[in-house]
Order: sequence, then C-alpha cells, then structure tokens
Amino acid sequence: MHRRPNAAIIPRAGVWDCGKDQVAEAAMPGFHQHIQDAIRINRRRRPTYDAMAGRPARRVSDLLIRTEYFCQPFALVFDRRARRFNRIGIPIIRDDFVSMEEIRDPRDPPTYSNRAGRGEFRAVSAELDEYKRCLRDSAKTLDFEQAACDTAQMLMAVAEREARCEAHFAMVRHLLESIGLAAVNAIRFAELSTGKTRPLSRSLLLFQAKGMRTAVTLDRWAQEVHALGVGIVVNDLPPIPFPAPWADKP
Repeated sequence: MHRRPNAAIIPRAGVWDCGKDQVAEAAMPGFHQHIQDAIRINRRRRPTYDAMAGRPARRVSDLLIRTEYFCQPFALVFDRRARRFNRIGIPIIRDDFVSMEEIRDPRDPPTYSNRAGRGEFRAVSAELDEYKRCLRDSAKTLDFEQAACDTAQMLMAVAEREARCEAHFAMVRHLLESIGLAAVNAIRFAELSTGKTRPLSRSLLLFQAKGMRTAVTLDRWAQEVHALGVGIVVNDLPPIPFPAPWADKP
C-alpha cells in the first residue's frame, strides 16, 4: 500500500503537566499503572537474571526498563484522555492493558533456545515495516476491523517464524497482541460512545506501533540469553487475549 502521512500519535493533552489529578490517576487501572507494574517487576527480577546469565541478561533488562520509563509520561496522558469516557462506563485504555499477575516464574526455561540468523531479523523487520504502513492506513480511515485483521495475520507470521527458527520473538508478539486487543476494543468503544472514542483508539494503536524497532532489538538480545537456558522477556510478559479468529477474516 502507498505510504500516507502519519496520523497524530502523541496525545493532545500536555505530557509534562503532571498535576494532582494525574497523580491520582496513576493509582487507577490503565496504561500508566501497567507501566509502573512492569517497571517494578522487571527491576525486581533483574538481579535474578544477572545471576543466571550475567551481562547479556543485564543488557536486556536495562533496555526493557529504560523503554518503560520512556513510556510513563505518555501513558499518563492516555489515561487522562480516557478519563471522561471511563466516568460514563466506557473502559477505554483501562481495558486495553492486561494485568501483570499472570507472568511466568523467572526461573522457567524458554521453550526455544536457538538464535535466529541475521537474515531472519532483516525479514521480520521488513514485514513489520509493511505491517506498520498498513496499520497507519487503517488508522487514518478509522478502520479498526482491518487493523485487527492485519495484526492477527502478522502475529501468525511471527509465530510461524518462531516455530521454524526455534527462537522466540516474544516482545514482537506481545506488542502485536497488545495492538490487536486495542483494535478489537476500539470497535466496541466506538459503538458505546457513538464514535467519540475513535481518535483516542487511533492514537493508542499508532503509539504502540512505534515500539516495533525496539521490540525487535529486545528479541535479538534476549535470544542470546535464551541460548543459555534463561527465559528473560518470555517469562516477563503477561498473556493478552487477542482473539485468534481475526486472523481468518478476509
């Protein structure tokens, strides 16, 4: 598909205006709470992974935590934009992120311990670039059903690559699942709000898609640790209920 101008992805509210209302919102379910929980868990697990795999594990943990800190101010603004909908019973943003409670034990070994070759990483990066172009097109026209379908198909392609290479692309899969869940939710929220939630849902999809390059880097570095039998990243991501049937839609 032809490249089109990017839709606005940065929330409209002032990112750095962290007044009392935003501090109160941080304790509520939503994007910011999800990020805070992830930082707390990954900081707590970092010494365990250090002891098991040394410097390669520390490099992964540090990048993961740095990325989460970077997201914090943006997460606050997404929560703030969602507040007026949450007050009338529309759980946008709150339902777009899952609890960290279902993550695995850090000592669990990874399912796969191979490292994908450079060609595989070049291929998956190229596929993700094309996916992001399609996602931008769908987001521009507020076609969340198409966004969900494209995401499900991309997710299937990544899963097939994992099985073929016997190597994890766990962060890429996690980010795709998160985008897919938000796309499916966007349809429901739009119906509940007579379309008023669509701009916020679009912003969320596009914001998350910007993390794909970092996700690929995290997976490449994490595979070095998986080769040592340590399940970093794989064990640190909660399951996301992005429905598989979307992959079968035309």
